[in-house]
Amino acid sequence: LGLSMGKNPIGMICHRYVDIRHSSVRKDSFFHRGIWPEDVVSRLPQLGNRFVLGSHVFIHPDFRKNASGLPTKNLLCALSFDHLNYSKPDVVLGMMRKDKGMHDVFYKSGAVTLHADTNWYQIPVDLIAFFPVKKPILVDPQFKDTIEQVSRGCERFRKNFYERQFVREMENESERQNRRAG
Repeated sequence: LGLSMGKNPIGMICHRYVDIRHSSVRKDSFFHRGIWPEDVVSRLPQLGNRFVLGSHVFIHPDFRKNASGLPTKNLLCALSFDHLNYSKPDVVLGMMRKDKGMHDVFYKSGAVTLHADTNWYQIPVDLIAFFPVKKPILVDPQFKDTIEQVSRGCERFRKNFYERQFVREMENESERQNRRAG
């Protein structure tokens, strides 16, 4: 999910959609054993199938709060949470930095701790999860108008990722069949 002003990037949150039933996913570097304890990783398939791995949040230095006075981090998270509520994965996972206050943003929105106080490359993080199908992620109401503007300007923003993927696959299959028949 990216946010820009004209052609100038403001920030980005990276999401990766995966099916946790595949053992190759659980062996992915996202689940590095130095960060994710084996007992936590082994429990993940019991939580659902469709997962979103939240891996990075980038904010252009000019738009960070200390430079701009704007709550860009909170706005990006609110946009991400709204988008995820519409995509409805079973589970959203993340490693939330404690030194940058990301864990506070996520806990205020309903995240639960899977494993607290671990380190990601010597940076303190909490391993967290949301369960949007069971309980929508809380979106900070101060960003409601901005989220509505974004959703009007981007037709894909509030479309379910999994449904978009299914429709795309069906369209591709239809094109293949038409080429064979034509």
